Amino acid sequence: MVALKLLGGAHLVGADGSLTGQVSQRHRLALLALLRAAPRCTLPRERATALLWPEHPEHNARRLLNLAVHVLRRALGEDALVSAGDELSLCCDKLPSDVADFEAARAAGDYVKAVGLYAGPFMDGFFLHDAPEFEEWQALERTRLEREHATVLEALAQDAERRGNAVEAAAWWNRRAQSDPLDSRVVLHLMTALEAAGATEQALRHASAHAALLRADLGADPPPELRALTERMRHEPRPPVELPLMPVALPAPAPPVLPRMRRHPALVVAGALGLALIGFLLARPASISSSPRENWIAVLPFADLSAGGDQRFLSDGLSEELLNALTQIPDLHVVARTSAFRFYAPVDVRDVGNQLGVGMIIEGSVRRQGDRVRVTAQLIDAASGAHRWSAVYERRLTDLFTLQEEVALAIAAELKLELGGTTRQALRRRPTGRGDAYQFYLRGRYEWNTRTERGLWNAIAAFRQAIAVDPTFAAAYAGLADAYRLLPAYANVAGPDALRQSRTAAERAVALDSMLAEAHAALAASLEETSHDRRGATREYRRAIALDPHDVTALRWYGLHLAGDGAFDSALVYVERAHRLDPLSPVTLGSIATVHYFARRPAMAIRAFEDALALQPDWATGYAVLGRVHLMAGRPAAAIAAFERAVRLSNGEADDRALLSTAYALAGRRIEAQAIATALSAGSDGGYIPAVDLAGAYVALGQPDTALSWLRRGFDLSDTDLKYLKVDPRFDGLRERPEFRQMLAELQLQ
Repeated sequence: MVALKLLGGAHLVGADGSLTGQVSQRHRLALLALLRAAPRCTLPRERATALLWPEHPEHNARRLLNLAVHVLRRALGEDALVSAGDELSLCCDKLPSDVADFEAARAAGDYVKAVGLYAGPFMDGFFLHDAPEFEEWQALERTRLEREHATVLEALAQDAERRGNAVEAAAWWNRRAQSDPLDSRVVLHLMTALEAAGATEQALRHASAHAALLRADLGADPPPELRALTERMRHEPRPPVELPLMPVALPAPAPPVLPRMRRHPALVVAGALGLALIGFLLARPASISSSPRENWIAVLPFADLSAGGDQRFLSDGLSEELLNALTQIPDLHVVARTSAFRFYAPVDVRDVGNQLGVGMIIEGSVRRQGDRVRVTAQLIDAASGAHRWSAVYERRLTDLFTLQEEVALAIAAELKLELGGTTRQALRRRPTGRGDAYQFYLRGRYEWNTRTERGLWNAIAAFRQAIAVDPTFAAAYAGLADAYRLLPAYANVAGPDALRQSRTAAERAVALDSMLAEAHAALAASLEETSHDRRGATREYRRAIALDPHDVTALRWYGLHLAGDGAFDSALVYVERAHRLDPLSPVTLGSIATVHYFARRPAMAIRAFEDALALQPDWATGYAVLGRVHLMAGRPAAAIAAFERAVRLSNGEADDRALLSTAYALAGRRIEAQAIATALSAGSDGGYIPAVDLAGAYVALGQPDTALSWLRRGFDLSDTDLKYLKVDPRFDGLRERPEFRQMLAELQLQ
């Protein structure tokens, strides 16, 4: 009988091994996975085509589905797939699945069998091109099964503790720690079990490795209880004792009493051999993953060696464009700009590799002389610091595109990566035929990345110069759209004018180049914030991510867009993917925290914000939203401290003062709260008026009619926070008002 294997990969297995040929084509495996997971193994045909072939016309998608069903019936049997009206059903008893077997074993309490069946993450390494909804479903299913696997491991560890078997408990806790090495709670249990097993030295080594990993990956220290246990073990080691039960809240249903476990032959969990295995596992150096990520790479900002030292925009720009070029190579994972550009030379590449979790690092330098540029580039093994490849290029400034292509191809060759014709074509794409326009564009992106008022105005000027030289330069229009979109947040500029300029530029960019991901992301944001067209925004975000799955900005914006709809788990799929690509970015961590805030998960939101602020302690926006989380959690004093910090860091920005007014009101300091709200309502700043934040202040002051009036004013002022009105906790007291429900309808949020 043929079986469907989805844990640790995706393939069909028969009596003679994995099936190949037409039946194993990706869309057909994806269809089987969807049917196997669907209720009663039944899926509407329209849903199947929307998930698997979203970019195809309806008639073509249905033809492809019919072909897939025909091929699968021929391989699995004519009665394996049944059509009933507009529904397609899989006869589940005709196609066993390791996922179904894993879940059945877990439900029956046979946890050892369940662990043996879990061969790895759901559909690991499997992907479909141009199918973002399928990818979203796949990621959610993967997360769900990972949680179930973690639950099983913890149940096995607890059972061993009940039986007083410290060595077995330590082995199970160690496997649980390997599945999520950043979970300090699990490490606490593991260390306690190791100490009880007489392996205090191994426990301390694991604590040290865990602390190093937290600092490298999150820039955070272990929690106080873990630090206290480590210190106690160092100074007051205890003799081995029989372990009592340490209760753990499991995230999934489990039998109240576990059956006594049979010893599994695949696990060595007794005596000296068990301790040796644990010691071996714990003695490995700490890293982001258990093995070097050879095909994970970071491009550090190239050094500017020009005589005047005034070509930073060129050296940074070339580094970023090389980074973007490398993302076109399918088997190469590239760390995003924000994280990579935290490391300007000179640096210890081994330390950088640990912090970014990469196996390879590219660094180099740029020296400009007149209309010529000399670029050195080198590929370095992050673990050893050894050079694997280096080259020197001298080109005219007009030949920068060729230079980027040559470097990307050389790196792919060194890493022995296969490049198809589509990839080579993508690397050869030229965004403009004018080298001078491209230099203006690089300067614009450099200024835009400063995220300051002056930088944004400089970026707008540079992008406009690029467009003046080449009116068909789509990327320059996309940059202009991004710059205008950020103006209200960083400068004292009224929203409507800036957002209209942003939308005009975004629409022009898409019209000029429909294959430019950043243009679609910019248009998505404009549609959402100028005309409240959420459906159009969803379409454009998905198009952007389909064109460039590594676009951190598009992933983050789309995640927040989904959060605005209340789809919090789906939102986390995208913002967490952005964080994996950009692990040292406070903004990506802040996006994760914001989703948790909207989902009413204050503890998780606070932890993520604290991690973000550890990376950037002067981040005013981070403190502003952290304060809102404290308000939701009923801690107005902590909120006031966060808002006052935000006000100081932002030099008194209007939105931060409106938030401070809210906290004062909820803390009983009504006179101060009213004074701030009145001053802001009068438009004393002469420019930007934070309508939505003012509405929140008036809710806290107990003036709901005034709050509703300011929310309505937000439509006129193009307040971008309106897109979160459905989920923002500040407005829970207004949700039953007809005026509020009408606003949600106008925002397409119902």
